[in-house]
Amino acid sequence: MKNRLPLWITLTLATSLTAAEFHVAPNGTDINPGTAEQPFATLERARDALREFKAANGGTLKEPVKVILHRGEYVFSRTFELTPQDSGTKNAPVCYLAAKDETPVITSARSITGWKKHDEHIWVAAVPKGWRFHNLYVNGAPQQVARTPNTDVKGCRSWPRAQGNAPLTPEGMRVTVPAGLLKALPDNGDVEVKCDAKGNRVEQTTPPLATAGASAFDQRVRYVEFRGLTFEGTDRLPEDQWPKDWLKRNAENPDGALFLQGVEACTITDCKFRNCGAYGVVLDHYAQRVSVLGNEMISLGSGGVQATGYGPGTLDVNGHHVIRRNYVHGTGRDYMHSAAVTIFGSGHNDIALNWIADCPYAAVQICGANHTALNNPDHPMQGPSSDLHGDRAAQFQMRSHELPPPNGRNDPADYEEVKPFLHSGGNWIARNVGANQNPATGAQKNPATWKESFSSFQGVVLWPG
Repeated sequence: MKNRLPLWITLTLATSLTAAEFHVAPNGTDINPGTAEQPFATLERARDALREFKAANGGTLKEPVKVILHRGEYVFSRTFELTPQDSGTKNAPVCYLAAKDETPVITSARSITGWKKHDEHIWVAAVPKGWRFHNLYVNGAPQQVARTPNTDVKGCRSWPRAQGNAPLTPEGMRVTVPAGLLKALPDNGDVEVKCDAKGNRVEQTTPPLATAGASAFDQRVRYVEFRGLTFEGTDRLPEDQWPKDWLKRNAENPDGALFLQGVEACTITDCKFRNCGAYGVVLDHYAQRVSVLGNEMISLGSGGVQATGYGPGTLDVNGHHVIRRNYVHGTGRDYMHSAAVTIFGSGHNDIALNWIADCPYAAVQICGANHTALNNPDHPMQGPSSDLHGDRAAQFQMRSHELPPPNGRNDPADYEEVKPFLHSGGNWIARNVGANQNPATGAQKNPATWKESFSSFQGVVLWPG
């Protein structure tokens, strides 16, 4: 049995010094030269060796470079970060790819061992003190972590109601819960409360996910590709640890397994994202001309792909992405309000020929602040909603100093006047398939043939579930 720990690859992207092809394998060692016969063991060593190779060639690449990952699991216990010095060029890109006919898996899974049978239905095992996690899997299948009451959101009407709610403050909101509700609280005292209009449910919470510093957007990661890799076992960053500039929309988590910020002309193709705690791919703040092509994304805490620029204002630096021929299914495992593809403050994107299934919310959503919220940024009802820490800026991250309304005017701005500040125009969304079930057979289509299903696809199809 395994639980999932943080995995966050941030493009804010490396090994002998005489070759443009470097190899990594779980049975390698980092003192090897990085050849096919003597591979490295870690991506960190391959990245660093590529930096050495680049420096030895005058600080630039003169031919394409491949970092080839061989079959097996690459277990991450910390964030793997790629920075502008790891960039390729248009004529000499850097590609992290799977070896031919092999399946490398980048994972953060840790095994829980020492299971003992407690009674007919319950097995128990000890875990190290302070080890916190959201997700639990047995042979790759998700299992429910401890919760009370033991019902999903459909049973929220039976959840106990908090009593004596206190005001929202930067430290959070203090509430009183019914007597006995927390009797099964774990020894470390960490819980997560999931709220619905009708009640609350308490769950065991998660380990923190490492965060990276802000990218210097005048120095961007360019021309880096991931091809044929499997990413799994990412957790989500707890909401009380989110960076202040993250977008806190309606019950979504903007974290991602691949978190790209300060990037340009990068590609993610033929990869698989499974059992991820939030989104599969996030294109955050400054991100231009990223291609997300032919990937499978399955069993996700949020959605598949999210492109999130800055909040409403004059800064327009996210867009011109191509998101095509991806198979996104089993989304919204923890955040049911997440779409398979979410666009916020990102324009001129090509979103087409994606197959989207088993999504509890929208398949593709373009979202942002409306003119009412922009005209009333401090109004308790008409303005942005507050998070549980009393932060009203988090929902839209509006750049109020760049906006025309209201700025002392007597007449509020209308929708047309606000639109140029949202930066979500010019998106092309076409020929996507929403297919929870095949109406001809009443069964889900075979995932093994999902790529071939697009070969002769000519129209817009929606198969209702």
